[in-house]
Amino acid sequence: MAERRPGGEFRKQCNISKSYHEEFLICRNRVDQFQGNAIHLNAYGESRIAPGGVTRMTCQGKSFFSQWCIELIAEGAGEFVSHSTREPLQPGSLCIIRSDMMAEIHAAPDTPLFKRVLMVEKSSLVSLLCIHDFSRENEVLRLTEPRRIAEIYDEIKRTCTEGGPDLQMHLSVLTYRFFLEISRQRHPWNRKRTLQSLLRRILSNPAEDYSRENMARMLGVNIRTLTRRFADAVGCSPTNFVIQARMRSACELLESGALPVHMVAEACGYQSAAFFSREFRKYAGMTPREYREKQGAARAELHEEKP
Repeated sequence: MAERRPGGEFRKQCNISKSYHEEFLICRNRVDQFQGNAIHLNAYGESRIAPGGVTRMTCQGKSFFSQWCIELIAEGAGEFVSHSTREPLQPGSLCIIRSDMMAEIHAAPDTPLFKRVLMVEKSSLVSLLCIHDFSRENEVLRLTEPRRIAEIYDEIKRTCTEGGPDLQMHLSVLTYRFFLEISRQRHPWNRKRTLQSLLRRILSNPAEDYSRENMARMLGVNIRTLTRRFADAVGCSPTNFVIQARMRSACELLESGALPVHMVAEACGYQSAAFFSREFRKYAGMTPREYREKQGAARAELHEEKP
């Protein structure tokens, strides 16, 4: 059963059986599978599995699911089963189902299981983000702050439901933030408050608020000590290190071509696109748009040179 929303880009689809009840918001506009430099959310879904029930995901061969599927266990208990692992599930577990695998989620025999689902189109950028953090040995993640992940699911659901202009662009930014948050929780803040832990945190999630005051608080030192430690370790001030991390992230997003400049700015922690452009010009010697055009021309030239 499918229901189209007037003027929207997502349609509602329900899948019902004896063992589960699912509701999905599915994007009507599928992208070319060869569009490798995009972050494209295909669907948001919610699934309730009856006690002892099973849902199966097949991402091989000619399956509809040419994408990464990421499922958050919100309620209940059960087990994740794939070709390489069997993992217990509980609220806060995050199941990573790659685009090349088969997996099952089993509800416990005495309790239902409720999960929330994101389906993201397979692309080189998405695979890079995923593979960076999800190896074959880590198909179920134990989140340190599941509430933060649940909040992003809420925002994605609301955006899919309400629609509006630049819908896919907004969803691309939300999905990018989602991957950054997973990365942050996969590499949690070191309780010993070491400088190396702070540096890794900045590099993996540059969009956070890294004012000098916040960074000093994270390390448990004053601003003078913070500045000295950065100078000794990386040869620059804390602020400059954050800018460098944000600019490297901006370059990756600009090269992908998936987001407009103002959303690249937002994804990298800048509220003002104009200020972001000024900072980027200082870093790269050109505007973000000029950088994107230059990289696009270089890729096209490389493609033409291939036999």
